[in-house]
Amino acid sequence: MWTRIEMFSAVAASLGVALGIVGTEAPLRTVHMAAGTAEVSFAEEIMPMLKARCVECHGSEDADPVRLEAGLNLTSYEHVMLGSEFGSVVEPGDADGSMMIVLIEDGDMPEEGDPVTPEELAKLRTWITEGAKNN
Repeated sequence: MWTRIEMFSAVAASLGVALGIVGTEAPLRTVHMAAGTAEVSFAEEIMPMLKARCVECHGSEDADPVRLEAGLNLTSYEHVMLGSEFGSVVEPGDADGSMMIVLIEDGDMPEEGDPVTPEELAKLRTWITEGAKNN
């Protein structure tokens, strides 16, 4: 049985699809978010953001040798979790204690290219808070 919030979310998302406001996957994701079961996917949401915003300096294979500013490689989950020459950059379960979040929020990263959007930052914070899973 659905709660009122789940029903409202499903109806609102379906209306958004019908009006062409949101994509077709939105109703299910919205219902799961309302039920509190949604998880941010590293593979589908975090890795694409890292590739777009961070890999140019932290793992670019276009450079010879591979460009690894501060010894940080952000090209895979395993490399992200290894951290940099200064230590870990992600503290699973602790977004505020994660250096990646601190540097992005302070405006220090990325140094080059477009900044991380508020939506991307929110997903990154949620992923870390959820335990920084390899999902």
